[in-house]
Amino acid sequence: AQDVRTASLGIMKAWAFYSPSMAWFAAAGTCLVLWVGGRSVLEGKMAVGELVAFLLYVGMFYEPVSRLHSLNQLIQAGRAAGERVFAILDAEPEPGHIPAAGLRPLPSRQDSSRQVIFRNIHFSYRTGKEVLHGIDLTIPSGTSLALVGPTGAGKTTLASLVARFHDPTSGEVLLDGVPLPRISLPELRREVGVVTQEPFLFQATIRENLELGKPGASDMEIETVLRAACAFDFVQALSEGWNSKVGERGVRLSAGERQRLSIARALLKDPPVLVLDEATASVDTATEKQIQQALDHLLAGRTSIVVAHRLSTVRKADRIAVVEAGRIIEIGKHDELIKKGGLYAKLWSIQSEHAELHTIEDLFTAS
Repeated sequence: AQDVRTASLGIMKAWAFYSPSMAWFAAAGTCLVLWVGGRSVLEGKMAVGELVAFLLYVGMFYEPVSRLHSLNQLIQAGRAAGERVFAILDAEPEPGHIPAAGLRPLPSRQDSSRQVIFRNIHFSYRTGKEVLHGIDLTIPSGTSLALVGPTGAGKTTLASLVARFHDPTSGEVLLDGVPLPRISLPELRREVGVVTQEPFLFQATIRENLELGKPGASDMEIETVLRAACAFDFVQALSEGWNSKVGERGVRLSAGERQRLSIARALLKDPPVLVLDEATASVDTATEKQIQQALDHLLAGRTSIVVAHRLSTVRKADRIAVVEAGRIIEIGKHDELIKKGGLYAKLWSIQSEHAELHTIEDLFTAS
């Protein structure tokens, strides 16, 4: 939001300088023609009619010149719009799935969660370099798994496979025993909720953005999730409450406020499986503790995958998987990993000795 305000002020300053500058040059040019032409008329070198014609030509010249700036604005706006259009045209389609005849419905849920299984997962992007190497992992229904590792280890890639933002190069991901390609995308989207590190908000009201998780949600439901995500107070402080416009991509809100609304939207959706990809990375430590307390309560009994931003937030997870170079090198409960004395125990020891190191990336750098 601050970047947008700064850019807007820069544009306004440039326009404020350009308009009077053009007016000054037009007036100066007219005065120059009058002075030179007037002397020529007095000396008999030019007729009065010729002077009048020159003055008219000067006026005709400055009119199109003054429009050049507006034309440049139109060109830049068209260029930006064109980039967006071509970005959509060049975007990769969502992963395909087999014909409708081969789709399988998910079994009826016995509770509010589902089991997730990663079976011999290998994955590589277009560059050809493999990011995940033979991941085998089972997340029992109703349990939480925290992923810990350095930047580029493959944590986000692994979590994104659950929502089928990508398909594995080989291997398969199963939801309650059903391979993801055999589940229709609309059904899968209903079953899996995702909160990313960079949340997206549409140019609409706060309520309209939240209702994308559950159309037609009641006022009580919206208030409940806003309180759970520690967003209720700042929303109520806005002039129109949750009917306030957030601007394009939520530019009228801070990064932390956008993140909290994204969490509230996911909670309103109430999916059986929830993926939190560094969901509290954009909030301060005090707010993160408040949100974490709410999430601990609301995620109880729900299958969740949490890509951790701070080590302190994963201690209560049912299991913690340490990911490095696309492989799971350690997995277990917090106390179990501490007793093993591996990488996780080393990171925890560093954090105990250096309280100023807040993020996991800081701990890996210090190690």
